[in-house]
Parts: sequence; structure tokens; C-alpha cells
Amino acid sequence: MEKSKNKKIVDIQQITILVLIVILIIATSTTVTFAIFTRFDQRNVGILFGNPVIVNITGTTFGGSGVDYIDTIVVPGDLVPIRAGFTLGTAQQASTSAFVRTRLSVTSNIPTDNNLVLIHTPVVSNIANNWTWVLVNFGTVSSPDLWYVLVYNDTTQARVVTNGQTFNFIDGDIRINENATSNDFGNERIELVFTISAIQSMNLPSQPIPDPNNYYMGFNPFTGLVERIIMGTWPV
Repeated sequence: MEKSKNKKIVDIQQITILVLIVILIIATSTTVTFAIFTRFDQRNVGILFGNPVIVNITGTTFGGSGVDYIDTIVVPGDLVPIRAGFTLGTAQQASTSAFVRTRLSVTSNIPTDNNLVLIHTPVVSNIANNWTWVLVNFGTVSSPDLWYVLVYNDTTQARVVTNGQTFNFIDGDIRINENATSNDFGNERIELVFTISAIQSMNLPSQPIPDPNNYYMGFNPFTGLVERIIMGTWPV
């Protein structure tokens, strides 16, 4: 009888020990779990866009009067003084560096094309300062889209224009083409439109003149001459 009683005591002690072991394991596990240190941090990083591309036509005069628009009575063959150029950026707002192209276009009540107005003197270039203008076709040979692009002298790439720089495009005369007019133009108004197009020069997929050796001999409506026209792609 005494032996049976002692066995029950041993069993109770073993059960008590097992319970204590389980509690110890749980306690130990809980302690480990709560011993994991954590830290949270956050930092905001802002991205600021650079200056926009800002280009302004400067020094534009027609007819030598010093104003942008005048009514000048001319007849075919007359020379009309013209001066036009551009500046990148203004005193109030700086501009991101850019490639620049420009052209003259003609509008009239009578259907016509650029062949109506011819550049009598060559467009401006400055070999000493490593820049000139070249004629580039951004369309196709059958459907041209002609612009003059500002390039380095060797024409291997378009010239990067930086903020504050000023370039002249033409400083001379234009001529009304006597071979492209008739009595239909009598008392009609002709408007000349000088257009500047600029695009940022950084991070572009291609240069405006990707391959200066890709060219053809074509008719330049601005000069009335057949000359070398480079094929190009204006980045978009």
C-alpha cells in the first residue's frame, strides 16, 4: 500500500516537472520573441526639374524700319532688308541648354510656297566661333520639312546652345522671286513668318543630325538653288 502511495507521489512530481518545463519553454520563447529590436526610419527625397527651354526671337527687323511688322510696298525683284536671330533664356528666367532650328515661311492670300521669298544673302555663320547653319530635311525627299539647324562647323552634330547665348540667323536681304509671281499678286499681302524651334539637348534619344553623310542634292526653296540637304530626325 505504501509502495502504491509512493508511486503516485512520483507521478505527480514528474507531471509537475513536465508542466514546469513547458512553462519554462513558453517563458523562454516569449522572452526571445520580445527581445527582437525594431527601428523605423523614413526619408523624403525631392526631385526638382531643371529650367524649361526658353527661346526668344531677337533683333527682328523687316524693311529696315526696326519694327516687327510693316506694310512695305514692293515689286518682284526688290530686296527687303531683314535681320533675325534668337536668344536662349531671359533675364528673368534661365533656360536649359538646347538644340535650335529655324526657318522662314510665307503666307499669302494666293496659294504659294517658300519659293516666293528668297534669301538673297547667305544665312549668318561664324567660323571663328565654331557655328553655322545647315539645311536639314526632317521629312522625306518627296515631302520635305526643311529647317536650318545650328551646328558646329564640321556639321557632325547640332550645336548645344547654353543659357544667355545669342545667335543671328540672317542679317541681310530677302528678295521677292520675280519668277514665282504674276499679276495675281497685285495688291495682295505677303506675310513672312520667322519660326524658332528649340529642344533640350540633354538625355535625348538622338541628335537632330544623326548622320551628316545621309544627304541628297535638292532644291532649297529659301535660296532658289539646288544644294546639299542633310536628312535628319528631330527628337520627340
